[in-house]
Amino acid sequence: MAGKFAKTTVAVLSLLAIGGAATYLYSDGYLGADSKPLDNAKLIPSDALVGGTIDLNPQSWSKLQKFGTPEARELFDRAWKEFEKEFAKESPQLNYDRDIKPWLGTVVWAALPSAKTQGQQSPTPEFIGVITIKNKLSMWQLNQKLSKINPDEKIKEIDYKGFKIQESTTNKGDKSYCAIVKRYLVCSDKEPNVQKSIDIYKGQPSLASKPEVAKVLSSDLKIDNPVAQFYIFDSLALIKESVANAPQAQNAPLLDRAELYPIKSLSGGIGIDDAGIRINTVANLQPNATTQTNFQPATEKIISYFTQQTVALFTGKGINNNWGNFVSQTQNIPEFSQGLTQFRGNLAALNLDLDKDIFGWMDGEYGFGVISLPDVSLESAIGVKIVIQTSNLEAAKSTFAKLNVLARGNGIAVSEKQIADRAITEWQVPSQDLVLGHGWLDANSVFIAVGNAKTLPAIAATSNPTLAQSENFQTITSSLPKPNSGYGYFNFEQILTLVNSAASKNFIESSVPKENIAEFDRTIAALNSVRGIAMTNAEVDKLTQRYEMLIALKPATAGASLQTPSANLPATGPAVSQTNPPTNLPANPTATPSPIPNKTTPPTNLPANRTPRKTTPPTNLPANPKVTPPATPTNADNDFRQAVNQATRAASLTQTATTKQQWQQVIVAWAQAIAGMKKIPASSPKYKISQQKIVEYQNNLKYAKLAVERAEE
Repeated sequence: MAGKFAKTTVAVLSLLAIGGAATYLYSDGYLGADSKPLDNAKLIPSDALVGGTIDLNPQSWSKLQKFGTPEARELFDRAWKEFEKEFAKESPQLNYDRDIKPWLGTVVWAALPSAKTQGQQSPTPEFIGVITIKNKLSMWQLNQKLSKINPDEKIKEIDYKGFKIQESTTNKGDKSYCAIVKRYLVCSDKEPNVQKSIDIYKGQPSLASKPEVAKVLSSDLKIDNPVAQFYIFDSLALIKESVANAPQAQNAPLLDRAELYPIKSLSGGIGIDDAGIRINTVANLQPNATTQTNFQPATEKIISYFTQQTVALFTGKGINNNWGNFVSQTQNIPEFSQGLTQFRGNLAALNLDLDKDIFGWMDGEYGFGVISLPDVSLESAIGVKIVIQTSNLEAAKSTFAKLNVLARGNGIAVSEKQIADRAITEWQVPSQDLVLGHGWLDANSVFIAVGNAKTLPAIAATSNPTLAQSENFQTITSSLPKPNSGYGYFNFEQILTLVNSAASKNFIESSVPKENIAEFDRTIAALNSVRGIAMTNAEVDKLTQRYEMLIALKPATAGASLQTPSANLPATGPAVSQTNPPTNLPANPTATPSPIPNKTTPPTNLPANRTPRKTTPPTNLPANPKVTPPATPTNADNDFRQAVNQATRAASLTQTATTKQQWQQVIVAWAQAIAGMKKIPASSPKYKISQQKIVEYQNNLKYAKLAVERAEE
């Protein structure tokens, strides 16, 4: 990808060898100011469908270096170095920092409708780029170099209304076209597109002359340090263009129906701030879109029904309204209305009303969660939980009563059980391990849980600590706009804990080709940079909505990253992988009976050489790990195993510690684990990993000492 981009860049730069560059330079001044995207759009044809900008200055992207594991930063460095390498290979006489960066200003590209030619089955969109020339002297100097290189490239000048368009033909026959129009470099793969830009400069309408486009390009995306922006100027026109150009378009007659696309246009941007990578989008709705009245702020109460073992969660409000809007939008589309009529008839035969029994009572908040359970087999480690609130209790109970009857009639065993103080109805297919349970959390909140007979109680649980009390969830979602319609949330720390488990390690090593294991490990190590992902949307006004996503990143660490699944482990590898407390742990313990933010949370104003993310307690440790000793244990093996057991005990105590006395026990356990690891001699195969564990355990010990100072007596 980097190589292709570098070749494209060099091809564009080759077009700068324009005979009139010196005249242009001296008649128009040496230095030019940079521009805003709306300025560049004044040279883009008015029929553009999509567009975007990208910041090619490495300094703008360098903020990523303050985040993540060494592996993640290495990936970033490698990508940029690959670009530089390809750039140098394509044109070794040029240097990006010296020859291009000084004059390269705002880069805006746009996709135009394809010009269909006879016999062309699937035409592709045409592209045009408008680049601000920030320093004309630097560009003139580059022009002098370009005139002496690329001897295989055929250059032809074309006069058009007083401007010179340069046609460049590669030895493969590919053609590109560029022209300097005032303070901009305009380039395209088609000559007519460059001609259109010149016509626009001479008075023809441009993309920027459209009021709705001007609104899109000038939207306040509320992004710090933006590195890229993207725009859809007319979503329906874009869809129709895509459908028209698709080979199977005749089989997809519904894809271009306006009723299905409530968004008229949108602008989005990607930025890098102190929390991580933020993606913001502002969507402008069609004036007659029924979804404009669909925004319903959520209260976040639903989140309290999910425990901190939730690794993914989607929340919102008003499923019945969403269903009603869908029906309204598609009622004039025969294919949809006929399908709905048939589906309603099928459910009616089962004594169920689609609109009343299935969707009608779902008028409150809802949550769909994926639960990760520790200390269970890999195939049982994941469960699903759904919580839906309703104001029509009787209708909901009637629906589940009907569903119970249907289940029994289809050979599914239906039984009533008690979980703690809660009644639950279980469905189980004979000879299958999968179990579905449903019940009531309170007077208006029904839950559905999917797991197996052993894990279902843990999946259905709502006891403290809840996800709403999680430091990870609070930190990641705190900067998102409020009020909002709900969250999408992924806890990458817990997801990677599952990936790094011994069971996952065995599965990965058996399914991933050996030659790909190293790259897989590097990818997982890089993903350890991500704390989590959260997204939401909020209403700006009745015709405008804002969508925001945060990819929360961890502060940069200089040491070793979390153990990857296929990394070399000692003889007791599976046990160590399962019992090692991770270093990238949240500030609040995930299993404390109740949150004590002022007592147990480490201070945020630590010295620069102290990274709280490395010293916080574990989030997802097994309750009773099994440590299998080697067949012929040595003293070092025994010392190592005992140290791991002490670390596991310390981690377990951390999850429940609230008082000073309990935190003192945690301190003792970590100290014993450290002492045990220090017994491992340098001659032992376990010496290297023991030194790593000493550092990890010392960080956890520091946290425990901080916590004891703030804990209650």
